[in-house]
Amino acid sequence: AYHIRPGGGPTLVLIPGSWGDYQVFDGFMETLDPSFHVVIVELRGHGDSQPPAVNPDMALFADDVLAVIRALGLKDYFVGGHS
Repeated sequence: AYHIRPGGGPTLVLIPGSWGDYQVFDGFMETLDPSFHVVIVELRGHGDSQPPAVNPDMALFADDVLAVIRALGLKDYFVGGHS
């Protein structure tokens, strides 16, 4: 699952940490310049991205994030997250 806050400026892809969902960035989003186009990707088994993977690992999570980026046709973007 992913959540988008549209904006006409640079694209920022955010990834919540373990067991987090898009809401962990609520405070950050309040202070972020509204021109940023923000995509928050919830990792498999987290938030609305269900069901969880049988054998989750970082490579699988990275592939999921890249799948969202490709599906949205993003070409230029910044990536951030926490864990």
